[in-house]
Amino acid sequence: MVLILVFALFLMSFGCGTPQSSDPGERVVMTVADSIVYLEDLKVESNLSRLDSAQISRKLHLLVDKLLIVADARARGLDTLSDVRRMFHEREREFLQNAYLEQKLASVAADSDSVRSFYDDLGTVVRYGAILTEDSAAAESIRALAAEDPSIVRGWPRQAQLSPSGIILTYNGPRDAQRIRGNVSSILLALGPGEVSPVVGWDSMWHAFVLDTIYTRPPEPFDRMRGDIYDYITAHLREEYKRALEDSLRQGRNLRVDSAAINLLLSHSINPRGDFEPYSEAERNVPAYAFDGGDRSVEWLSLNIKNLPPPAPRDATDREWVTRYARLLGLYDIMAVRAREMGLDTVDRTRRLIAGKKIDNLMDVYHDSVIAPRVEIDEESLQELFESRRDELVVDEHRRFSAVAAVGSAQIGVMDSLLEAGESPLEHPDLLTRVQALLAEGEDVLTRPLRRRSLPAEHAGVVFDLQPGESVVCTLGEDRRIFFRLEEILPERPAELEEVRRDLERELFFQRETAVLDSLVDSLRQEYDFQVNRDFIFDLVEEHRAGSGSAEEG
Repeated sequence: MVLILVFALFLMSFGCGTPQSSDPGERVVMTVADSIVYLEDLKVESNLSRLDSAQISRKLHLLVDKLLIVADARARGLDTLSDVRRMFHEREREFLQNAYLEQKLASVAADSDSVRSFYDDLGTVVRYGAILTEDSAAAESIRALAAEDPSIVRGWPRQAQLSPSGIILTYNGPRDAQRIRGNVSSILLALGPGEVSPVVGWDSMWHAFVLDTIYTRPPEPFDRMRGDIYDYITAHLREEYKRALEDSLRQGRNLRVDSAAINLLLSHSINPRGDFEPYSEAERNVPAYAFDGGDRSVEWLSLNIKNLPPPAPRDATDREWVTRYARLLGLYDIMAVRAREMGLDTVDRTRRLIAGKKIDNLMDVYHDSVIAPRVEIDEESLQELFESRRDELVVDEHRRFSAVAAVGSAQIGVMDSLLEAGESPLEHPDLLTRVQALLAEGEDVLTRPLRRRSLPAEHAGVVFDLQPGESVVCTLGEDRRIFFRLEEILPERPAELEEVRRDLERELFFQRETAVLDSLVDSLRQEYDFQVNRDFIFDLVEEHRAGSGSAEEG
């Protein structure tokens, strides 16, 4: 649990408000240690006016607690730690690069003539297959198959799915040719039904297209489509402008990625997730990349990779990926520098967002370094909690399966052929795709014990209705199937302590953390000065309520 969740408040930010009165004192609603909360920092209209007096008092009380923790964190020097300052910098960089892009793109928009011209060209609808791969020979091979039998494209998946061989095949449409990327549209409109384009290359990939059908369909009335067309054209114009802007920033600021520094980073990389061995004093400050106006060290680049959110793709052991990511992050750093040069860091909204995010990060650090170490979980208390909850602590029924997947039309054909021949797909995992997310460690087809909720709801019923030895094929979209065979049923049973230890530890930690936090805040209220202009706040709330009531009556 982190403090930002404990103190989920109505406040935009604090300690950084800009008074709009000639007398700043008239706008101050709260002071806590060195933090000042101005009227502009409180969302009176959207928050406080909807609450009763007791709820408002509770909100103000929690806000004081939050600012006291911030004051104590600063007094302990947590905001000066190198890792924390780097974290602050990353959050600031994210907001500044977004502010820079927003301002640059805001001036790019479709004009009325282009909207009308786009509408006039609507009406040609196509269905087509697309081949996409980094291997030109593979593209030529698939193109030849499609040329022999163009109808095969109708069996290709509707959504892009990378096959184990690195080829993406999709069947698209019906789509108006006007809404297809320009060069693709031109290629398709030059074909007749059943014809296949040559293999062409762009964006480091090889492409080929198969036109299945083409026909005309009158568009809806212009007035009904005007807004949608405007948004569509504007989005594409901004994307083109953004690409050109990125190129100009990299060139104009002379962004340089140091290959020797990338080698150094790779030599410290432990796994694709982004864990790294420590750098020496001489290594940690070696610039991974530099540009006119700044640079970033290999250690700092490593930390950024490690802290990418879990869903973000990464491979910290792959030179090409690391180099590409360094160029991307370097571009973002350049955007942040440009934002500061343009004064965007002084814009009130951006400044408040940055300040608020830094406070959130500081409170997380305070939790990990001050709160958590004070929470003790002893074995005796854990055992007592387990005994008090023993009757309700059970291990759900689990089932163990053998499973293998077919991904893409080619593998689906293999699975169908095996089943028609009376063979089990489980005997041929090398021809199909392993279901890595479900497998037990070291196994090719045997899953770990699964609960019903481990599978999508639409398939869990039929899969968990199987008896040992029975099998079923589940279809996940048009391009993926999974063959399941039930191997073993593990019935529900009372849980042992070790099986629920982590859950009980979290429960006990939360209970004791709350007590530690309450005690700490009480002591901080004695240590630091704070003032809340409660009368001013409550008067404002009443004025807003009265004004809202008058407006509704009128």
